Amino acid sequence: MQSRIIPLISTRPVPLFSPLFKHAPFVGVCSSFMKGKSKRKTGNMYYYYGSDDEDDLSVYGRSPTSLGASTSYGASFQDSSLSKRDCIKEAILKPRNEKQRQYMSSLEELHPTIVIATGAAGTGKTMIACTVAIKKLVDGDIQKLVITRPMVNVDDGEGIGFLPGSLEEKCAPWLAPLTDVFYKYISPQKFQALIAKQVIEICPLDMMRGRSFENSFIIVDEAQNCSTTQMLMLLTRIGNNSKLIITGDPMQYDRARVAGSVNGLSDFLRRIEDSEKYHPERISDIQAVHFTEDCIVRHPIIKNILKMYDVSYPPRA
Repeated sequence: MQSRIIPLISTRPVPLFSPLFKHAPFVGVCSSFMKGKSKRKTGNMYYYYGSDDEDDLSVYGRSPTSLGASTSYGASFQDSSLSKRDCIKEAILKPRNEKQRQYMSSLEELHPTIVIATGAAGTGKTMIACTVAIKKLVDGDIQKLVITRPMVNVDDGEGIGFLPGSLEEKCAPWLAPLTDVFYKYISPQKFQALIAKQVIEICPLDMMRGRSFENSFIIVDEAQNCSTTQMLMLLTRIGNNSKLIITGDPMQYDRARVAGSVNGLSDFLRRIEDSEKYHPERISDIQAVHFTEDCIVRHPIIKNILKMYDVSYPPRA
């Protein structure tokens, strides 16, 4: 493995989250950290380096995006894969109803290429997709996991530019429902290391234009907030040996107050229904799973809340 280097003594302040503090108190010379390392001086800085610093360096002093620009994903995949020993617990799920069983089965196989999960909140649409993704990374079935969602607030505001930090830090509030699931199986540190090595990519929906994702497992959460243009762009990003998972609840459409706005997810589902009648060959590699309120597993009270708001999810054929 190619050696990587990190600075020990520098004229610049060392961040408090620096991995240097994980090895020993920073007192100028950290003997425990230097053990087994080689030493190099460049200008006014000393570097200590060794092949075992790979994971720590990936999150030290640089954003995952800046690392991704200079790191070859294909060349480094073998060293950056996720193994069982990296996991807090094994990614295993048992379906709690027939719809979950159908959904999990469609996710675990290579085909269908596009899987759509719609319906009530609390039915496991996002949780199941993320858990299957972790299992596929561990088993080596996929080389890359891409997660995205429309950056739309509940109050219909959009935009992440005002938030501080790197691209991943800006996206964090919107992607918390997904990362919460990932953190059940892998540590935040390992998750960030996988982002830095481009095994996991956080890609805002508006920045996917022109991309092509091969050998990838792509999860699109809250897809009901996609416009029709965004949905078309998203559906045409699929490359060879990739799978696209679209989750959302058309009833929770946060763009509804925008004049002329059309729900991209509902529009795509309508096109699927039309194709079933007139061109069934067009959707032979697409599967849609619809969850009703009877499929809710998060908490029983959610069913009552939906009734109070007169929200229902009738079964679909």
